[in-house]
Amino acid sequence: MGDWEGTVKILGSEIPVSASFSVVEGELRGTLDIDSRNIKNLAILAEVLPDGTVRFVIPSQDPPLTFDGMLEGDVITGKFRVGIISGTFVLERVAP
Repeated sequence: MGDWEGTVKILGSEIPVSASFSVVEGELRGTLDIDSRNIKNLAILAEVLPDGTVRFVIPSQDPPLTFDGMLEGDVITGKFRVGIISGTFVLERVAP
């Protein structure tokens, strides 16, 4: 799936993020970086369904950080949740 950049919107703030996805041992995995929070290489487990539904989870967070969205072309949009806190996100594929 490649490299992606975008933002998460939470509690009135818009935070830049970047992600990278690849297939590892038959599973879609990746990493998430949030430079403004000095967070690097958070491990992602992901799934893309034939209808374009995307779900990825950062299991190392307690509670897990879960993103649910829709892939349309080179853009993923959706909602995320960690515990009782939620927000929205947008990721766009970065050209190689």
